[in-house]
Amino acid sequence: MTSAMPMAVAEHWRAGTRLYAFDEPEDAAIGRWLSRLSCERVVHAPGLFGHHALEDGGALDFPAGIADHLLLFVVSGNCTVTGDCGELALDSGGIVWIRPHVPFSMTTQDDRRTVVYRFRLAADPDTDACLTPMNFVREAWEIRAILDILVNDLPAALPYREERIRGLLVVLFTSIFRRRGERTDSGVLSLFARGGRAVHGGEHH
Repeated sequence: MTSAMPMAVAEHWRAGTRLYAFDEPEDAAIGRWLSRLSCERVVHAPGLFGHHALEDGGALDFPAGIADHLLLFVVSGNCTVTGDCGELALDSGGIVWIRPHVPFSMTTQDDRRTVVYRFRLAADPDTDACLTPMNFVREAWEIRAILDILVNDLPAALPYREERIRGLLVVLFTSIFRRRGERTDSGVLSLFARGGRAVHGGEHH
């Protein structure tokens, strides 16, 4: 698996619109993104959210990405996701989070059934630019429980529904940020954000 971003892609991110402060600490950038989470941003529609069995030997290709954040949690089986940052093989318990409009493709094995949780969140252009194009975490079984609760609560009309779902979203994404931060190969901020902060903010994380 390749973890380094190709030079052409790195230049593309550096040339993008600057939607965040270069000298903003990582916690503040992520905090701003988390503060914009809401129940209304969950794309809750048939085929876009919930538990799905993928076709054996299937392939999906999105050369322009999709308009929303996409999370895929592998419940059983495995799949391979290919994006700008290389090829990623995900086994059961793994989760990948792909930012809006990031090109990617996905394949499954011919001889093994793969079941995933599919979760989509509407984009927030003002804060999305601070995130890496693709994040992944292995052995993230604690996230499965959060997705189970979201699937049950989203269609319900119970008291404090919006507050509860927002709280679940915060727990979901902070869990990914924490687990991602434990890895030594890269952080949760985009290459452009991290590079800008190093040059202009004098900070290294």
